[in-house]
Amino acid sequence: MLFRSLPTYPFQRKRHWVAVEASSIKVIPLPPLWSDQRDTTSFDRPAVAPLRIHPLLGSPIDCGPMQTVLFSQQISAVEPVSWLADHIIRDKCVLPFTAYLEMIFAAGSRSLLISYPDLASTSNFSCLRSVEVIAPMTLSNAERTHVCTTTRFAVAEGGQAAGVYIAISSKNSAGSWMEYAKGEFCAEDSAASGANRQNFFATDLISSGNLHRQDVDKLYRRVASEGLAYGPAFACLKELWSGRR
Repeated sequence: MLFRSLPTYPFQRKRHWVAVEASSIKVIPLPPLWSDQRDTTSFDRPAVAPLRIHPLLGSPIDCGPMQTVLFSQQISAVEPVSWLADHIIRDKCVLPFTAYLEMIFAAGSRSLLISYPDLASTSNFSCLRSVEVIAPMTLSNAERTHVCTTTRFAVAEGGQAAGVYIAISSKNSAGSWMEYAKGEFCAEDSAASGANRQNFFATDLISSGNLHRQDVDKLYRRVASEGLAYGPAFACLKELWSGRR
C-alpha cells in the first residue's frame, strides 16, 4: 500500500461563490414526474392546485425578489422523453419547434401558479404573444444537454403580473451560455383575439369539391430527400388533400 503525505503549506482557502442571502432563493419541492400529489409547502403563499413536473422543464426555483422563476432540466434525444429522437434534420436530432412552444407555454403558466397563484386562478393568462427561435438546439443520444428555462415577470401597477417573458438557454459548442428561443406569455384580450382569429379550415374548398387526395408516403419521401427524417412520433399524417380557391 502506498501512502502520500499532505502538503505542509497552508491552503489558500479562496471562495468564488456569489454571496446570496439564504431567504432570497427558495427551491419549490414538487411531486415526482407526472404525480398528482399536492405540494403542501406554500412558503407563506396561498395553496395552489397540484403542480406536475414538466418533463422538458424540470424542477423550478423561485427567485422571489428578482421576479424570476428558473427551470432546470437535463435533456437528451431519448430522455426524459423518447419521441425527440424521431425529429432528425440532416442526420442530427434537433429540438422541434413544437417543443419550444410547449416549454414556453408551460413555463409561463407554471410561473404564475408559483408566484401569483391568485392571479393564475382568476385571470385568462393563456396567450402566447410572440415566440422566436434564435438557433437550433441539437441533442445527443448518449449525453444530456443542460437546458435552463427562465421566466421574468412584467409587473404592472399594484404589483400584479402583466406578462411573463420566457427564455430557453443552453451551452453551445464553445461552452458558452446562449439563448435558443424566447417568447412572451400574457393575458388574452377576448375582443382582440376574436378579431384577429382566422379561419384555418378551407370549408369553401371542401364544399366545392375542388380537393384532390395526395400521396402521404410520397410527401414523406420528398421531405426525407431534403434532410427531414421524421420518425413515427412526427410522421402523423394519414390523409393529405390539396386544391385551389
